[in-house]
Amino acid sequence: MELYLDSAATTAIDDEVLQEYIKLISCQYGSTGSLHQLGQETLALETSSKAKIASLLKVRPNEIYFNSGATEGNNYAIKGVALNYRKRGNTIITTKVEHPSVFECVKQLEKDYGFNCIYLDVNENGVVDLNQLKEVMSNDVILVSIMYVNHEVGSIMPIKQIGQLLKQYPKAIFHSDITQALGKTNVDLSCLDIATMSAHKIHGIKGSGFIYKKDKVSFYPLISGHEAHNSLRAGTSNWPSNVVMSKALENTLNKMKQNYAALKRSQSMLIEGLSQIEGIVINTTAANCIPGIVNFSALNYNPEVVIRTLSNKNIYVSSRSVCSVEKKDQVSSTLYAMKKDMAICVSSIRVSYDKPLTDEEINYFLESVKEALSYVRK
Repeated sequence: MELYLDSAATTAIDDEVLQEYIKLISCQYGSTGSLHQLGQETLALETSSKAKIASLLKVRPNEIYFNSGATEGNNYAIKGVALNYRKRGNTIITTKVEHPSVFECVKQLEKDYGFNCIYLDVNENGVVDLNQLKEVMSNDVILVSIMYVNHEVGSIMPIKQIGQLLKQYPKAIFHSDITQALGKTNVDLSCLDIATMSAHKIHGIKGSGFIYKKDKVSFYPLISGHEAHNSLRAGTSNWPSNVVMSKALENTLNKMKQNYAALKRSQSMLIEGLSQIEGIVINTTAANCIPGIVNFSALNYNPEVVIRTLSNKNIYVSSRSVCSVEKKDQVSSTLYAMKKDMAICVSSIRVSYDKPLTDEEINYFLESVKEALSYVRK
């Protein structure tokens, strides 16, 4: 049996998406920036995909900008806003549990450009502290960047409530990385000014994604060159990936509706089974997170060794996203922010999936974890 339980890292390309992609790259090669017929044909396909994505997300087509994915999008959103609106404020707010492509952006702006950056705490469930956000908000804030769903424990942030709060501060632009949320929970873009995602998290093509940006927001240009048909991002369009992205999104959203209850059941069974294994602590709170992530710690075990042992049984999971708190300590930045004991922080393992697991698969995983822990030395 093979169990791929690392869908929060990446997903396999949807077969329907793959076949369409192969057809496109085999038969059409015009640039969307060209005025001749081949270029206009590809531009029409890309424009149609953009319209479909906008329709699925209930936004306008001109608010969708294709790019290479969330890392580029987060850099563009955060640095682009900070540098463009610096004259009206110098404060940026984010959280201590952001993805590195957000966290390191903010750190760079703080270190190299002198921005006042505030890093919000999270509670024991990995959810941002709204009261703290209220306390630190001011008219000097030009950007608030808070993820929709945490990539380590799956906690869902109160995005709508944050959006309501920020209405009192019209100078503050609200950005959210929706990469782990899209297709896993209902995503409402109406309360956001900017959103970023990666297609490979929804069974699309790696190296593609999009930024959602309201017209009222302007970015300082980070990538200079010929703008072609994308006024936000210069460069030749990766149009085949952009065209099939709409199908990947459509299929993912449809499967979410069909599978949500079954995914929750899988999560409950995993949490219950893991909880009964000696030495394991559950870090995911099911009531406050998406149904496709279970984060747990095997106390006093090296998670990398456990992961390799499970991999030998064709079970694929991942460890924490490391962030060095001290030079000698590599810990989960999310669990550390959740104020977990250090033994928990250094031994976390993430199980993530986007299709329901059978009872047989769950039992195989649980038995394999037991065997791995009995085999691996503490």
